[in-house]
This record gives sequence, structure tokens and C-alpha cells, in this order.
Amino acid sequence: MSEIMDEEKQALPSNRRRHYFIDTEIQLPLTLGLILIATVEGVFVGWGLSRIIHFAFDWQSGRQIAEFFAFLIATFLPMVVINFWLSAWFTHRMIGPLSRARKALSSIVDGNLECEIIPREGDFLRHYLEDVNAVLKTLKRLIYRDYQYVQETVEILNQCRDKIAESGLPEEAKKEFQKLLSQAKSRLSIVNLHFARHRGDKP
Repeated sequence: MSEIMDEEKQALPSNRRRHYFIDTEIQLPLTLGLILIATVEGVFVGWGLSRIIHFAFDWQSGRQIAEFFAFLIATFLPMVVINFWLSAWFTHRMIGPLSRARKALSSIVDGNLECEIIPREGDFLRHYLEDVNAVLKTLKRLIYRDYQYVQETVEILNQCRDKIAESGLPEEAKKEFQKLLSQAKSRLSIVNLHFARHRGDKP
């Protein structure tokens, strides 16, 4: 019994991440960029704090007190502005593609397969958007191909209906065949209609 449970545990996928760097194309530049920014800001803030401490221990006039607070503001205010700008830049490059992908996926759910996600210059996740576009193209090709097959099958059923009407079968048999053909056409008419209607095709 324990051997069977061990085999089942091995068969189940693990939710633990085995590697911290899942996508080095994105994570590595971002990690190095954050390290560089933190290092530069640390050096700047350290220099600023050393000057502030110097002013604090050498107050001899009111002018030095004003210089102390001016230097304090000049040290931390640029950090706030720079960090805000970097955050806005980063989130714009990251959230922009995700937002466009979300709108495209919502459009697909509504039945529109004609949408395409166009990445912008400098956006992150460009290759992810390209993969989504490739999946969308494949899905569109398969659904439209199946819809074409359905249309051709409906045409064949119409020909069968005409042949039955022209045949010498008893009226009761004709009605039964016509009923079965109508049921088949009714079922086929709803296949892929949710997606094909956005292409302008008439069911």
C-alpha cells in the first residue's frame, strides 16, 4: 500500500519552483537593473547622510540649520521622484502588454477571432504576446476550417433532401427522411456560429 502511495506522489506534479530564474530574458536584466539602481541610490543617500550628519554636529549659525534641511530635502526628494518615475516606466512597459492581452482575450471570449495583439517598441513580454498571437491564428484557422466543413456538409444534406423528394419512396418514408435531415442541419447550424458570425459569414 505504501509503495502505491509513493508512486502516486511521484506521479503528481510538484508546485514547488525548482529554479528562481524562470525566464532569464526578462528576469536577468530586471534583476541587474534593480541592483544597479539600488547601488547608485545607496551611494547617493550615504553621501547625503554623511553631509547631513556633518551639518548636525557643526551648527554654529541659523544659516547652517537652513542648509541642513535644504540638504536633507535635496537628498531624499530626488530619490522619491526618480523611484516614482522608474516605477511608472516599468509598470507601463509591463502592464501595457498585459492589458492589451486581456482585452484581446475578452474579445475572443465574445467570439471575435479577428483581433491581434500588437506589441509596442520597448514593451516587456513581447515573445509572450507573439506566442498568444500564434495560438490565436491556429485557433482561428481550425475553427474557420471546421465551419467551412459544416457549410459543405449542410449543402450535401440539401442535395440529399432534393434527391429524396425526387425519389419514388412512399410519402411516409420521405417525411421521415426529411425530418432526420432537418434535425441534422439544425445541429450543424450552431457549430462554430459563435465565432464565425464575426467574420461576416451567414449561417
